[in-house]
Amino acid sequence: MENFLIKKVKNFFNKRFEKNLISQAVLKIKSLRQNYKFVKNLRKAEFKIFSQNGEDGILDFLISSINIESIKFVEIGVGDYIECNTRLITKLYPFNGLVCDPNQNLLNNIESYKNEFRGNLKTYNDYVSDENIKKILEENDFIQNLNLFSLDIDGNDYYILNELPPGLSDIFVAEYNQNFGPDLEITIPKIKNFNRFKYHYSGLCYGVSLKSLIKLMKDKKYKFIGCNTHCCNAFFLKEDLIKKNQILIEPNNNLETYFNDYICDARSVSGELISLKIKDRLQIIKDCNVINLSNNKFENQKLSELI
Repeated sequence: MENFLIKKVKNFFNKRFEKNLISQAVLKIKSLRQNYKFVKNLRKAEFKIFSQNGEDGILDFLISSINIESIKFVEIGVGDYIECNTRLITKLYPFNGLVCDPNQNLLNNIESYKNEFRGNLKTYNDYVSDENIKKILEENDFIQNLNLFSLDIDGNDYYILNELPPGLSDIFVAEYNQNFGPDLEITIPKIKNFNRFKYHYSGLCYGVSLKSLIKLMKDKKYKFIGCNTHCCNAFFLKEDLIKKNQILIEPNNNLETYFNDYICDARSVSGELISLKIKDRLQIIKDCNVINLSNNKFENQKLSELI
């Protein structure tokens, strides 16, 4: 009985806090929207409520820029849906969404939020791979007419992206691994239910390099428009939407702009958080196997052979 009451009190105060947070976010975003027409760099639109690193603001800017009023979205890699890219959208817009993650708390959290949503949210509470992604989208009716697709699973992202049809969504957000630096064209080997800390104690070897991501998305009919300040998410728009909506965003062609030495979540052998420059991170993981994407041969090589 005591645990039930404690949980009920916590939920009451959590919801009250969140309600105030949303009210403040709405006021802030209304203010930001007045200046969207002057934004020429995505980082100027960053604003964080539920996203990890300012993606809330960037996505609202892009949604407004291409005049989307009701949103159909997919987000893969949402954790327990506390901190992710689409949660604020469920508060601001009419929507139809699908979120995917194996996190055991996902369903319970969404159940507690669902009365506050402005639309319908479906869940897939398991691992997503290149082998099941199309089936998941088809069975849930999210294989066409999408406005937003977000992918962040710290692993086999490249292989999932490669399976998606060109131009699937108006807006695309995809994680990249800044530890790989601006020049390498690589991804990790395809490993079922990949775990970055099991693959290497540092957690530095995962996902796909930015250069390879941009190349793949170009083949999928998307234009790269920039990354967030924390250098972890790349943003893309369908090519035909750029001209149609006269969007003035121009990314820096020097990819070094989207990397930095001060944001680092590397771990030591004992599991402690350590700070390293990118060149030093590459040295730590140099014995890891990666897939060389530079020549379209998908060769499995030691990272040391490429740096």
